[in-house]
Parts: sequence; structure tokens; C-alpha cells
Amino acid sequence: MKIDEVRASFTIYVIASDENRVSGIAEHLGAAGYLVVNFADLTQAFSEFYSNPPHFLLFDALETTFDLTKAVQQVAVQLPESHIFLVVPIAARESAIPYLDRGVYELILTPVLAPVELVRTMDRAAERDYFMYLNERLMESQNQAAVEIAPAIEPVPANRHLDYARGLFATTSLEECMQFFLENSSELLGQCPVVYFRYINNRRVIMAGQSHGVEGIDLGNIGMNLNDVIPGFRANQLREPMQLEPFTEMVKELFEIEDFFARPVEALGEIQGVVCFLTARPSEPTLAALEDWLLLLNKALSLAQADRRLHVVALKDWGTDVLNRQTFLVKMNEEISRARRTKMPISMVSIAVDQYGQVSASFGKEEAQLVLRTAARILEKHSRVNDIVGRMGVDEFGLLLPHTNKEGAMVKAERLRRIIESADFSKVLSQFPRFTISLGVSEYPTMVRDSEELLQSADEALFHVRKVGNRTGVSTAPPGFEPDFAIEEKVP
Repeated sequence: MKIDEVRASFTIYVIASDENRVSGIAEHLGAAGYLVVNFADLTQAFSEFYSNPPHFLLFDALETTFDLTKAVQQVAVQLPESHIFLVVPIAARESAIPYLDRGVYELILTPVLAPVELVRTMDRAAERDYFMYLNERLMESQNQAAVEIAPAIEPVPANRHLDYARGLFATTSLEECMQFFLENSSELLGQCPVVYFRYINNRRVIMAGQSHGVEGIDLGNIGMNLNDVIPGFRANQLREPMQLEPFTEMVKELFEIEDFFARPVEALGEIQGVVCFLTARPSEPTLAALEDWLLLLNKALSLAQADRRLHVVALKDWGTDVLNRQTFLVKMNEEISRARRTKMPISMVSIAVDQYGQVSASFGKEEAQLVLRTAARILEKHSRVNDIVGRMGVDEFGLLLPHTNKEGAMVKAERLRRIIESADFSKVLSQFPRFTISLGVSEYPTMVRDSEELLQSADEALFHVRKVGNRTGVSTAPPGFEPDFAIEEKVP
């Protein structure tokens, strides 16, 4: 799912008698694509609630013209499916925390450092609602789909279709679902061998994975980099797999056959791979039944994928599979508290992919996302077990380094810079094989007092680096700064 394509489906009510305290919030969310309505009066807002229930409500935490506690409780009871957000100044955050137990979904701290921070906060809630909605719709449709295909063309009896559908939707994972389809489709086609080639989007690679009825061949390392053999390859080309000559030739050579047919496999509208039936094209009635089974397979995979994403979206950034900003900030608070107890430093590195905007403008958002995902993999691969990686903005990552002082963090940052800038991205984006990154470093306790200052300090260092053209920089402590504690031993 691309969140920017569904934002317009979500309505946000902003309720504040003093517009200055929520200044800019409605504008930022509206510019991102959300449907935003402002209310200065609670009574007027409530009159709209029941005829046009919003998905999200934003209350001003400093509101004095009505009882905020009662308003929040009333909305929570009468509109249980609407998420309530509380706009609160950073200095007043502690007083707003109790509202999280009274029905408030999340706090929005002001001033908002960047529009992307606000928009991503709303995006997380929108993604969660979207996947819950999709999950429910898919579950409702599974029985309907089974019934719709029941009067199938002979020679497949209607009860065979129903048995297939029930068994398919009874599986509990993507792998089980796929294997069930392979076994049943093989039987439908006279026990022919069937192979599923999984598509790895971030690498543009298609790899042999699950199979049924295939003997004497080790499928473990069989695959193809589609970028290498098909210039300018795009995932949508897999919707017509038999038109991809390098792929069809590989299948023929691998299985020593001349005749086979293949179909794409999808989930949530995204290509997951290609299933190859190692037999001649069957009769039209059998092919029609198989197409029905593929349709049900796509629905079942979508259901499993939606369920998986529903559980992941609260913690991770779906585009890069690292922690999202909110989870990263929670981890940062935890690590700062641990650092105070252990009297050990913790450093943060803010990292920006310099050419992200250029790639997005020239090649599209899909390609830019692939670059970010690849960069995230590199960051995770070259980090320690206890290091924490998160996506902090459109083109930015954060890296927390527990038990690491600023000197150690600078060494780490420079190493990461060299690794990424020497990496070959041509397999991800053939027209753009090299990238540079900018990094800003800060450290607790010698430079800042808490997690908010650590984040701000690292971001300021990154901003300065990008402004002057250097690639790695470290922040400095403010004049007269006194650390919470002295670091007793040097940490490499």
C-alpha cells in the first residue's frame, strides 16, 4: 500500500478555540492529502460527528472553553472507531500523559519540528486503520468468493471448489497458503510439477522457492536478477510472465521442457511472484477452474499479508522494515534512562540519503523507496546487535549507539559513510549506481540532557553538514553545559 494514495479517504477534525496553538497543523495535513476540517466551537463539531464521523480528531490540550476530559471521554464512548489525538506543547507533555488512559490515541507535540514528523504520525494511524478495514473486508469476502465460483465449469465439481476454498483460507501463514495452492493445482492438472518463483522487490530478483512434484533438482539457489537481463525492468512486467523471454528460457533450460505456462501471484495489489505449471496448457474448462483458484489464492494471500502488516505497522516503517519514528523515539527514551542508571554514554547518528529527492523526481517513488530500503539493510547489517535503526523522515534514518561516546560514534558514522558510498546500487537502480550520505552525531550525557535534546542536537549537526557540504559532523554542547554524570571509563 502507498499511504499517499489513500490519505484523501481519511477525515480529520481539528477542534481548538485558539487557532494559534494549532497553527500550521491543519495546513500540513491538508497539504499531505488528508481531508481536514477546523472547528473553533465544540458544539458545532459534535453536531457534525454523528452525520459525518471523522477518522481522527485533534484536540488542543490547553483548551479552556470546555471540559477537555469530558469531551475526550464522550468521543471515546460515542465514536469508538475514531482516533483522538492531543496537540500539546513539549513543556506540557507530562500533564497530557494521563489522557492516554482516557481514550487518547497519541500525543502530537508542538512545536512540530518538521511537517513530515506530523504527517508520519497520522500516517501510522491511517495505515493501521486501512489494514484493519482491509482485513475485515477480505474475511467477509472469502466465503462469498467461494460461493461465487462454486458453479464452476466441469470437469471440476462445485464441492471440490468449496473444499479448496475452505482449506485455503484455513491456512495460517503465507507459506502454508502457497503450498496448499501448489499441491491442489498440481492435482487439478493431473499431478504435474508446479514451482513458485518468489519476487524480491528491493533487489529485483526472482528466486525459486516452494514447489510440488519436482524431483531431482535442488531449487535452493536458482534465480535471476531481472535488472541484469531486462533493461529498465519494472515489477508490473511480471503480470505477463510468459512475455519475459529470459525468464521463460531459464525455466525451459532448468527443467528440460519446451512447453509450460505461468501466472503471476499477487497480494494487496503487489506482485509476490510467479507460479509455473510444468505442463502444456490445459483445456479451457480446466484452465478456467485454475484461474478461479488463483483468484482465491490472491485473496487468501492478501488476507494473510494484511494481518501481518496490521501487527507490524504499529512498530515498523513498512517501506524500509526498520523501526518507525514513534517506536524509535520510545526506544531512545528507554536507552537514555538505561544510560543514566549505568553511567554509560549513548550516541545518536542522524543519517540522510543525499540523492533521494533527485531519484524520486527522476525515476519515481517506487525506485526511491528501493534505494532507502537497500540503505536500511546496509545500516542494519553493519550495526551491532544492541544498536537501533529507525526511519526518521522522508530521506532520513536514525541510529542509536548504546555504550558509545561521541568519538566512537564519529568512527562508526564515518565507517558507515564509506560502506554506503562504496556500495553498488546498480542492481536496485541501474541508472544510479552510487549514493552519498550525510551524517550528524550527538551524545548523551556530555552534550545533551535528555532524549529530545539528543534528537534535536543530532538533527542540527546533520543540517549543518548538509548546508556546508561536508558529509560527517558532530554537534557541540551549549556554553556552560553541565552533564548529568561524568563518564568514568572510556568506551570505544
